[in-house]
Amino acid sequence: MTGRFEDMEAFVAVAGAGSFTAAAARLGGSTSQLSRRVTELETRLGARLFHRTTRTLALTEAGAAYLEAATRLLDDARAAEEAVAGLRGALTGTIRLSAPLAFGTGHLAPVLYDFMARHPALNIDLLLDDRSVDLVGEGVDLGLRVSVTMADSGLISRVLRPVTRVIVGSPAYLDAHGRPDRPEALTAHPCLLYRNLPVADQWRFATPDGFRQFRGPERLRADNGTVMLGAAIAGLGLAELPDFIVSKALADGHLELLLPDHCLQTSALRLVYPPAGRLSAKVRALADFLAERFAVPAAL
Repeated sequence: MTGRFEDMEAFVAVAGAGSFTAAAARLGGSTSQLSRRVTELETRLGARLFHRTTRTLALTEAGAAYLEAATRLLDDARAAEEAVAGLRGALTGTIRLSAPLAFGTGHLAPVLYDFMARHPALNIDLLLDDRSVDLVGEGVDLGLRVSVTMADSGLISRVLRPVTRVIVGSPAYLDAHGRPDRPEALTAHPCLLYRNLPVADQWRFATPDGFRQFRGPERLRADNGTVMLGAAIAGLGLAELPDFIVSKALADGHLELLLPDHCLQTSALRLVYPPAGRLSAKVRALADFLAERFAVPAAL
């Protein structure tokens, strides 16, 4: 029976990742091992589960039906194991968690260390990436995202706290080029743009009449907050960034806060997770722990 569960897990991993290569990378195995397990499963079932070509991998009708049943069975098996572990007062297994890079290194990591110290039998698989990770496709249990709104992704979202966005520049740059005293003055300054914002080309300021948009000529565009921070400190232009990325640089005097009396559109730090099934005990424990830590303003 153990081998059958392993074959089932291999199939579910491949279906979720969309390829044998991606599933093998996620599971830490080889592509050939996964392919052999899926082939053995198809032979035992007497049905083809995937349409395979050199470029694509798609579920057959039988594969889609088996995926639904297998996912439910594996979830129930994990829940049973966690229920027994819960009787012993211990959380076990692995949680796959995603978060933006700068937030993960600067704020999330020490919180995770604390959580793991409290649960020594629990493992964390941490994915740090500024893109919106495909939680279902990449087998991620829980994600942290910073966004203005949630796109219609089908994910469940839990807001932890607001995130203030600010305009910053280096003292050397501002001494040389002047300090803008109103949003309209930004048009005279080169701007550093964060690609992953919903409206990356505009900096949106809240006014009594709604949002107004201002920015100067583009100097740099990147999809990573740490790169944007470094560019601003290097004096390449002005940047709009979340408070948690720039807080240390502001405190150390490497950056200056601009237009503090003008409010930019606010983002939010969110916990997101797939809607299918219920949260396992270990994932719920981590979600509640993160909510407790990051709901406190001092945590950022």
